Amino acid sequence: MDASLEKQFKSGLTIFCKASNILNSPMIQYVKVNKMNENHDPSLAMYNGGIVDRKEYYWQNFIIGLKYKL
Repeated sequence: MDASLEKQFKSGLTIFCKASNILNSPMIQYVKVNKMNENHDPSLAMYNGGIVDRKEYYWQNFIIGLKYKL
């Protein structure tokens, strides 16, 4: 989930705020168990009935700033 706010003033000043990955959700890629991989190593991580192939975290990101237009 992302969000952004921006407020412009007549003087040319702009205040902005941007937030990315607010919920801090990881990206999880997994392969469903099938005949080709049903005898997998039991120590492998499982997710949603599948074997986790990759799990990436992007963390939360916040940007606050000012802009001035001449």
